[in-house]
Amino acid sequence: MSNAGNGADRRARPAVGPLGLLLIVVIAGFGLYLLIRLLVDWLQPPPPCKDGLFDVHGECVGVTDNADRFKRDPDHFPEGLSEVSERIREQNARAEQGLHATIALEIPMTSPYERRQREILHQVQGAYLAQYRANQESGQIAGPPKIRLVFANIGEDRKSWDVVHPKLAELAKSGEDNLRVAFGFDLSVQETRDALADLTTKHRIPAVLGPSTADSVSNARTGEPEFPGLARVAPTNSEQAAALVNFDRELRVEKRLSLEKAVLVADTVEGDDYVASLREAFRALLRKSPHPEKTYKSTGSDADGVLGGEFRRFANNICAADPEIDTIYFAGRVVQLQQFISALGERDCPTRRFTLVSGSGASTLYDAKGLDWDAIKGDPERGRKGINVRYTSNAHKDAWTAKGAPKTGGSAADVEALVQLADPRTRPDAVGRIGEVDLIDSRMYVVHDAALTAIKGIRERMADEDLIDGKELPTADQIRDDWDRLQGQTMVRGASGWICLDSSGNPYDKAVVVVELDPSDGKVAQQARRTRFLGLAWPTGQPPNVDKAKGCQPTAD
Repeated sequence: MSNAGNGADRRARPAVGPLGLLLIVVIAGFGLYLLIRLLVDWLQPPPPCKDGLFDVHGECVGVTDNADRFKRDPDHFPEGLSEVSERIREQNARAEQGLHATIALEIPMTSPYERRQREILHQVQGAYLAQYRANQESGQIAGPPKIRLVFANIGEDRKSWDVVHPKLAELAKSGEDNLRVAFGFDLSVQETRDALADLTTKHRIPAVLGPSTADSVSNARTGEPEFPGLARVAPTNSEQAAALVNFDRELRVEKRLSLEKAVLVADTVEGDDYVASLREAFRALLRKSPHPEKTYKSTGSDADGVLGGEFRRFANNICAADPEIDTIYFAGRVVQLQQFISALGERDCPTRRFTLVSGSGASTLYDAKGLDWDAIKGDPERGRKGINVRYTSNAHKDAWTAKGAPKTGGSAADVEALVQLADPRTRPDAVGRIGEVDLIDSRMYVVHDAALTAIKGIRERMADEDLIDGKELPTADQIRDDWDRLQGQTMVRGASGWICLDSSGNPYDKAVVVVELDPSDGKVAQQARRTRFLGLAWPTGQPPNVDKAKGCQPTAD
């Protein structure tokens, strides 16, 4: 019986046939192939840096007009950047046929974070569209010289400026390249301040700030400048805070925010100038609030995800505060702001509505993946109130087309000139493909305006007699000492508003946009949600003065 049973067991386990063996061999072979590929990719060094770029910690940093040279890690390279880079090279090739000057966009050109990659793309698009307008259009935007545009990639950590700046200095001395201005500088951090100090003092190259708004990356309006030759196109955080107060005063009484019912939630991270100056500006604003501020310390990372529990505790303590709180001023980066919104959505007092206020660093919040739109919108059927998320922005496409728009400080035509080139529905064929455009994110507008300011700074000097009526280029020193030419009739007609510079390179009476997240499209894809333009505000409380020819003039103290 035992032998019979063994035979039955053997019959129950049929042998693998030829097809089965073939399948096993194929699967094993494919698995071995994948393993070998992974090992080869892991062991194989990345492609070498070209165009005179430098290998720093695995990145290619330096100066070139070919953004593809930075594409060492495809996962860190912004989608669409190759397209707009090709358009820039086409413009450069035309400009090089005659008298031309070069401007350099100094920002990181790669990032491991998708949000930063989109910001990079939008900034490059703004720079290109300013170059296109300067080289192709007529009227106020036209004139000699033609403009070349190059990328000055300072690395993902923004610390490789010490490698990049000597190359910029070479280009500034070269009679072939004629570098005259660097612009961009997209983040208000210690590295940006260090880079500006080196560029403007050691190398004496003029610089124009783009999205940076920290007070510490600006010159005082009087006295010796910390950054000689620096110009800005956006108001500082303290100016934006003053504009918020003035904006609030213009609202009907029932819509005004009560500073006595407000609390500050602030990041205490070191080395982030944007956060520090926004924190100080909001502290001054809330000096009469009876509520002690609530502070946290982030890691300063774009991927900081460890604050959820602390923020939920903040939210519930705000619910329990006496006297009652209805407004929260948030001094932090957009990553932490997004987390705080989620925590506030889970608060213990869901029947109370809060207004959350922040600075221009929140301009990309609406496009953040995972943003809790349900918390912002609320759920009226369940008695859960939403959250009004309000913040300042450096620009908005509706700023001068909305009802009651001011007649000075900017114009609908100046905004439309850029929007028509950027929007694929109205874009001329000559502009070409430039990647996916975002007409809400203010980055494209403000970097376009920074480039336009750099270009106008060069061209306004071209008409001087000592330059033989526009046939020779001004020196970098002539440009860096003359930013206050850009006022009155020679102001920069920016898409973010009029840019009128004082002798320290600061814009005066620059428009501050106030917007609010609009969750009204809750039933459609997240990408359809946008911002609601609330109005324009002014640091001095009113639009800039104008002379008889409608040029901006400094406001009397």
